[in-house]
Amino acid sequence: VPLMRIVQVAIGHRAGTTEPLKVALTKAVIAFLLVMVPMFVCLSILAEPFVQALLGDKYPLAPAMVPPLCAYSFARLFGAVPGNVVIALGKASAITSSWILGFLATGIYAVFRWGKWDAVEIAWVFALGFILVNGLILAICIRKIGIRQGLGKRLVQSLLCTVLVGLVAYGIDAIDWSPWVTVGASILSLPVFYAGVLGIILAGNPFAFLSKARTMEIWKTL
Repeated sequence: VPLMRIVQVAIGHRAGTTEPLKVALTKAVIAFLLVMVPMFVCLSILAEPFVQALLGDKYPLAPAMVPPLCAYSFARLFGAVPGNVVIALGKASAITSSWILGFLATGIYAVFRWGKWDAVEIAWVFALGFILVNGLILAICIRKIGIRQGLGKRLVQSLLCTVLVGLVAYGIDAIDWSPWVTVGASILSLPVFYAGVLGIILAGNPFAFLSKARTMEIWKTL
């Protein structure tokens, strides 16, 4: 929530100004990759113990639904970034055009797969449709205003962060604990570990971002 507020204010206050919007867009993309992707990756890895803890053993197929729902949730949250940018640029029609293309692509896929797909595949189609739509809107933003230099370095850093915290999540999942113990250990350890990794990579200090109040400092660091 603090991240979304900062992104919305950063973009909203720069409507009609190309260079500041380019900086805000680049920082927003990096922030989402650094903060949101690792969170959803960990939730996907730990889907089974989370589902068992919350729902019991009655839904053995439910964990397979978690990764596509995580992908959908990320795309839905991230969509606000390019969506706000094209509105700030006065190109709101790009949103409608992207959604039309998304519906067409999904419809074509549905025609060829009708009657053959299961719930998990439908969930993935739903998620990938959202990713396609928001990816198109992001591509339009980049075409209109460009992207700031240094994005490649931040992409590598975000990938490293995700891999490291993902390995820890796999390690927790591999331990033969009960579902509730696994969930508790994950909630207590993964955010702290990730904040430390983020602090080392961005600020050279593992304790730099171990506070919710430091959200603005992370944004400035980007």
